[in-house]
This record gives sequence, structure tokens and C-alpha cells, in this order.
Amino acid sequence: MTTRRTISVRARLASVGVATAAAFGIVGATAGATAAHVGDRAADEHRIASLRENYLLSDVQMAFVRGQAYEIALAADDEERQEADDELDEPLVELGRLQTIVLRGTPGDLLSDASLFRADVDAFVHAVENLAESGSTEATSTADALRAIDAQFDSLNEQLASLLARLETRQDQAIADTAAARRWAALAVIGASIIGVLIVVALLRRAVRSILGGLRGVSDAAAALAAGDLAARVADGRGDEIGAVGSAFNATADAMQAIVRRLAEQGQRDAFGRDLTEALDMADTEEVVYDVIARSLVAVSNDHPMELLLADSSRAHLERRVQHPNAGAPGCTVDSPFACVAVRRGTVTTFSDSRALNACPNLRAPSDKPCSAVCVPVTFMGRALGVLHTTAAVGAEPDAEEVSRLTAVATASGVRIGTVRAFDQTTLQATTDALTGLSNRRRFEQVARNLQRHGTPFALVMADLDHFKLINDTHGHEAGDRALVRFAHQLRHHFRADDLVARYGGEEFVILLRNTTAAHAAAILDEFRARLAEATSAQPPVITASFGVTDSSFARSLAELLGQADAALYRAKATGRNQVMLNEAPAAHDEDQRIQTYVDEGFDDADGGLTAHNVRYQSL
Repeated sequence: MTTRRTISVRARLASVGVATAAAFGIVGATAGATAAHVGDRAADEHRIASLRENYLLSDVQMAFVRGQAYEIALAADDEERQEADDELDEPLVELGRLQTIVLRGTPGDLLSDASLFRADVDAFVHAVENLAESGSTEATSTADALRAIDAQFDSLNEQLASLLARLETRQDQAIADTAAARRWAALAVIGASIIGVLIVVALLRRAVRSILGGLRGVSDAAAALAAGDLAARVADGRGDEIGAVGSAFNATADAMQAIVRRLAEQGQRDAFGRDLTEALDMADTEEVVYDVIARSLVAVSNDHPMELLLADSSRAHLERRVQHPNAGAPGCTVDSPFACVAVRRGTVTTFSDSRALNACPNLRAPSDKPCSAVCVPVTFMGRALGVLHTTAAVGAEPDAEEVSRLTAVATASGVRIGTVRAFDQTTLQATTDALTGLSNRRRFEQVARNLQRHGTPFALVMADLDHFKLINDTHGHEAGDRALVRFAHQLRHHFRADDLVARYGGEEFVILLRNTTAAHAAAILDEFRARLAEATSAQPPVITASFGVTDSSFARSLAELLGQADAALYRAKATGRNQVMLNEAPAAHDEDQRIQTYVDEGFDDADGGLTAHNVRYQSL
């Protein structure tokens, strides 16, 4: 377009040009200041999200510490107690580190509550350490200490929930402030433009037609920009100062459009990260986590193959756990975490061409087509879990936005997988007997009360090794421990998967058999005694046991049933040992009626299994 020659407005009234330039200078300054403000709010949002994540990690560590407190309290001997005490050191150090981080990063108006939370965490840690150091063997004092620790843990969770709720409100406010800042930028441009128009009209009445003709284009473009048309620009063609203002406006609009585009991209990333975090927060098992990851990969890209490789339980091999639902998996050949370059480096690693000299060896398979790749390590608390891997054609590698989202998926996934595994490990340790690997007394009581609550019939068996003290005195305590382990092994392999076998304490064991009567359980136990004698006869000492049996039809409370089974066990030991004794308490129904009740509730008695004492019970 040819620039037409116009009379210089500066020559007629220099002040008009100065005022106009100043007005549009305000526009640029306002836009720049608003963009900086928006960036600050977005940074606040990221800091708050990071702070919330560290608070959640603190909760995981507190749960692990509490689990260790139970391990210490329920330890069978000093050696087991010391082992549990040693395992407490690392989570205590990590919990202290996390508390230092969150206290340093907590906003000023939340600092008082955060400091109180830190003090209560220290008190909780002190209570656990006191329990670990006390060495108390009195059940009452240990139970009181555990109840106090549970109360402190519950109080800490309430405080944590309050802090997280306030931080979430703060994060939502930051998002709202960002949107408001964008609206203010557009309004500032309109206001500055209107001021410029008014100044020009007031100072140059005689040149109003010429000046307003040029300013009308600027004003229209500004109005369109304020209405949301980010592509609005002042038409070129004037060679005077108004044309220069139009060019300046266009440059400002270009800058604003770039800022809004970056903010929109940042908003999309933030929304994706927020949605991903919320989805993972609702995932209670690794399988659910894997499903969330698979769906998130589609949001990263629908065209590029992707896969999540995680180390197995030995940490020596990588196994594919997730692949892209639509594009499939790249099929990376790396077989161990150490062999992965990204895992070794601990950072996002990009390869633009698999044929390059410095390309990953696992990309250079002769039969594969040349490709580019992005590999993101997946970690939890500094420990490598695996790698998130994607490939694309050479020259079509994932852009910065895709890499950013892929990194977000890897980071959030590592945190959630590590958290779920830590929680599962804590739960397992809290409900498992360390010596035998069976469930412990706490787990038994939970399952028994749950069966009672749902009205599920069951038989209850108390078992006690015969002459256990003699084994210890004759062969030593290590032989006694081996006897307990051998006995537990036989129990575990004799009963059904849905029955529960638990170590009750010392040489006492307890067994719950679902949908089974006491008489039927007695027949099963007679079979077990024979199997036990055969299994232990080749390697002395020969292990025998006595059993007391009752079932849920004899009493309503668990305490009564345990008393009945214990009384029957006492009679079995008093009358010769190595035998099964049934509860002598009167039943609520006669035997035929009780059997009919079990059949009505779904037990298959087609072959008379409930009344036959000499056949193995049926698998339900």
C-alpha cells in the first residue's frame, strides 16, 4: 500500500502528538504491567499447588510413622521391636524435611496455622519416639500410648484438611485474579484510547476532520480489541503522526495477543494439571492410577505412541504398565532402570533423530524407522520408579506444550504411584505378623467383626502348639520360631483363600472359616492334624497342636466366641493334647436346624458336606 502525503499534525499542534503518544504509551505500560501481574498470579498458583503437594506428602509420612508405632507396640520381642524402631528413622527425617519446606513456603496469613501444625507434628513425632524408647511391655500403657498417638494423628489430619482447603481457595482466587487481569488490560486500552481522542478533539478543533478520520480507525480497532477481537488492527496508509500511533497501537495489540495466547496456553496447562491431579487423588489403587494415566496420554497427543515403563519389585527390570489407548506403545527395548538414559540423568531427555551419533541405543534398532523421542523419568521422593516414553517421526517431534504436559503426567503419576505403594506397604505392615507372615490379631478382629456386622456365618478355631515350651527349652528359641513358621506354613496351605488364618499371640493361632459350622470345621481340623504330623515327621521336632472350635451361632459377640473356643482348647490340652474339641455351650438351634440355616444362606449341601465329618469341606 502506498503511503499518502498528509499535512503534519505536529506542525499544526505539536502538543496533540505528544498527548496522543502519551495516551498510547499508557496503553502499552498498562498492558505490560497487567501481563506482569498475571504472571505473578500464575506463579503464585504454581507455588500453592507445590505447597499442597508437600502437605499431602507430609500426611503420607505421618501415616507411615503411625504404622511403625503400631509395629513397635505390637513387636513380639526386643529384636523385632528394635528392627521396627530402626525403620522409623528414615520417615521421621523425611517428615522433618517436608515440614521445614512447607513452613518456609506457607503464605504469611497461613503461617500461624502452619506453625501450629508443625508444632503438633513435632508433638506427634515426640510421642512416637517416646513409645519407641520406653520399651514398655505393659499392654495397658502401650495401648494408652497408641490411643494418644491415634488422637494426635486424627487432630493433625483435621488441621491438614483445613490448611489444604484454604490453600485450594487461595489457588482458585489466583485463577480468578488472572482472568480479571486480562479483562482489565482490555478496559485499560479502551480508556487510554478514549482519553487520547478527547485530548485531540479539544486541542485541534479546526483540524478535527483530518485528525478524527485517523483516530476513528484507531478507536474502532481499540473497541474491537476490547470486545475480544484480538486480530483487530489499525489500517496502514497514513504517513503522519496518527499513522505512527496506529503502528504503535498495532505493535501493542500484537504484544497483547501474544500475552493472551501465552496466558491461554498456561491456563490450559494449569487446567490439565489440575484435572490430572484431582483424578489421581481419587485413585486408590495402582490399577486405577494406570487408567487415569492412559486417559491423560490422549490429552497429551492423540497421534504419538506412548508408554509408561515401571521397575518391577526387584527394581532390576522395567515393565510396560500403560500404553496410549489409540496410538499404542513405541516398544522401547530398555530392560532395566539403570539402562535408561533419562532415568540416569534424572531429567527430561529429547532425541531429535534416532540415527544421530548421540541418540539413545534403544532407538537404533536396525528394523525400526528413524524417529525422534522424548523420555521423562518418573520418580517419587528422589527415587526412580520408571520412565514415560514417546516417539514421533523425525522432524515431527512433540512440541513444547506436549513435552510440558508429558512432564506433568510423569511428575503427578510418580507422586501418586509412590503414595499408593507407601500406603499399601504401611497397611500390610500394620496387619501382618512379622515372624510367620500370617495376619495378626488386629486383622483377625477386623475381619471377624465385619463378618458379624454383615451376618455371615463362620466357624472360629483357637489353636495352640503342644509342648511349645519344651521345644524352646530343649532346642532353643530359634527352633521354637522355626516351629511356629512351619506350623503357619501348613495352616496357610490347608485352608481356603477366603478363610483367615492369623497368629493370635505367642504359640496361639486363630482361624475363621466362612459359611462353616463348628462340627464341619472339626472334621477339617482332623484332616489338618494328620497332614501336619506327616509334614513334620521327617524333620524333628514333630509338631502337634490342640484345637478349640465354636461357630457364630453359639454367641453374638466376638468376645463370647473367643471365650468358648478358648475353653474348648483348654479341654483339648487337659485331656491329652493333639486333638480337636467342640464348644460345649448350648447352641441357639439344634444341629439339623443350624445346617438348614447355612443351606438357606447359600452354602451348597448337595453332597451332605455339612454333616459329614470325614470329608474335606467344599470350595465356596
